[in-house]
Amino acid sequence: MIGSRTIRGGRGDWFQDIFRDFDEMQERMERLSRAFETNTPKDLVREYETPGGGKVREVGPIVYGYSMTIGPDGRPQVREFGNVKRPGVGNQAICRKTAL
Repeated sequence: MIGSRTIRGGRGDWFQDIFRDFDEMQERMERLSRAFETNTPKDLVREYETPGGGKVREVGPIVYGYSMTIGPDGRPQVREFGNVKRPGVGNQAICRKTAL
């Protein structure tokens, strides 16, 4: 037994789970890519043609962060910074939390 996955004949459920995990990861990455494409400010997107005739789209830099300090009153103060909105605000959440 590996974790909660049982090995059956060498190529058991765990082997299929690996590919399912890869599929889920690819789906999340595609969802994240689509969210960036639709929610990124236009001034952060550059498109140009290469000398060989191909088209290139560059996005970024994308910056989002926050700082948290404790104020003189002992309460936390959170300040957001960056050139994009907080993920999930006004739009569908880009990432979702999973229980550990």
